[in-house]
Amino acid sequence: MTLSDEGDDETLLKPLTRQSLIQYFQEQASKEKVPRIGLEVEKIGIYTRTGENATYTGNKGYLAILGKLYEELGWEITKQKGAYILQLKRGNAYLNLESDGRIELAGSPHESIHDLAREFRIHQNEVAEISDVFGIGWLGIGYHPVSMSKDIESIPDFRKKLFETYFEHIKKTTGNDFGLAWHKKTAGIHASIDYVSEKDFALKAKVFFKISPILTAMYANSPFSKKEFNGSMSFRYYVTSKGLISHPVSKELYDSDFGFEAWIDHALSLPVLYLKKGEKYIYPKISFGEYMENGFDGYYATQDDFNLHTKSLWKDVRLKGVIEIRSIDSLPPSMVPSVAALIKGLAYSDSSLLALEEMVKHWSHHEYQTLQEDIAKLGTQATIKGEKVLDIAKKLIELAEEGLKKRAIRDEYERDESYYLEPIKEFIFVKEKSPAEWLVEQWSGEWGHSFFPVFKWCQY
Repeated sequence: MTLSDEGDDETLLKPLTRQSLIQYFQEQASKEKVPRIGLEVEKIGIYTRTGENATYTGNKGYLAILGKLYEELGWEITKQKGAYILQLKRGNAYLNLESDGRIELAGSPHESIHDLAREFRIHQNEVAEISDVFGIGWLGIGYHPVSMSKDIESIPDFRKKLFETYFEHIKKTTGNDFGLAWHKKTAGIHASIDYVSEKDFALKAKVFFKISPILTAMYANSPFSKKEFNGSMSFRYYVTSKGLISHPVSKELYDSDFGFEAWIDHALSLPVLYLKKGEKYIYPKISFGEYMENGFDGYYATQDDFNLHTKSLWKDVRLKGVIEIRSIDSLPPSMVPSVAALIKGLAYSDSSLLALEEMVKHWSHHEYQTLQEDIAKLGTQATIKGEKVLDIAKKLIELAEEGLKKRAIRDEYERDESYYLEPIKEFIFVKEKSPAEWLVEQWSGEWGHSFFPVFKWCQY
């Protein structure tokens, strides 16, 4: 979590109704806010000598890194199970753990990309320096290029184990192991933005849902798995859509006004993965709407339940107290601030949002679904309504650049925030391809199918 998106304790535990859900979103919108953005940055950990996935336990694992961050760099342990550290906090930033113990930075929300980039550089440098002590390196890439799911251990966290059990059950019953691969081997970047009214919520939700496949394509960075080119530019996006974990955007939501009620109705229609009551986990196997209407096993729905339900809705965009854009692959450190710059330049400029609304208004639900399928494989070479995604990506960058220049937030060198768009401009305007497309070309050609140059390019 990067921006404030939870209610107070009393609200969280009250019996829930559709009207109280609407009120919750209204209250989030009415809070006084400045235009802030937050990033959550996942990455892949490897032993640098072999490229194999690093482990959580042992003398040279993620746990050892967390211990040194706590002992030497002022991070506070906020979640622990026995000797196992499961979360650290410093200031308003958190270090969360993925299913195998990989370290994710959930950064502080920032008004300035300059401040966000500085916080990220500090994280990049200190985690790389400490990890090097144990022979561990970090890759800004969307999918583990070497290890297999069966070779990746899990951390001793019940919620993570719960998901693993769920995906293993899917594999046994359907033969589909993409869910398990998604759980263990993917890494992404999530950006969080605020909304100040229902109208603002609806416009941002609408345009970011519809352009999210474009964002995926322009930042695609997961073309490798099991030491081979996997045939997709964003294999992470492909795995998410095929792994029986993604909840597609229904035609009803897609064609709606994307207001509070439209989103709430969509969320209520989706199945509850699980509930947590105290230390007890419950699996109702009903929709959240049915649970809210009738209760289950003596329990009634609360805002806390709905917040937990929302976290299990795997979508390109997640709507709660903030709007989360979640479709972007993890990237090399030099490119990470460009994600925040692009999204901030689009999200906090009225003219950019209106231009985006005009751009996407004639994209049908079927065309949107086809685009989602095509960009996973083709990246920026996919098309929608006869227009190449690469050309749409150029328009997004131009709109974001204009929005950031208007805001004119400058650093000590008089650079405005559009400065951080340069790395993605290099790919989209100069190379005219995504990072994945470029990586595959280099790997297939000059790098001679070696992964060590891939590691070097992606490494923290």
